[in-house]
Amino acid sequence: MFEQADSSFRAALRSFRPLTDAEAHEVRPARIDFYTVREGDTWESLAGRSGGAIRPSTLAVMNHTLPDAAPRAGTRIKIVVAG
Repeated sequence: MFEQADSSFRAALRSFRPLTDAEAHEVRPARIDFYTVREGDTWESLAGRSGGAIRPSTLAVMNHTLPDAAPRAGTRIKIVVAG
């Protein structure tokens, strides 16, 4: 079992390459911010603000909510902001 996982892990590591200076300069990591939910907000609309950095279901789970439950207006939540 370990040998199988080890070879997969090593293959994944070999697939990486160093970033060029230009590529490294363009990296804009996403960050976490806080937001107070407004009436009409959905996980989809809130995730859309991140520029595709997070899926709506992940955003819901990140805020200790089931993905099929709507965010409650007035609640302060964590959101992902594109870098």
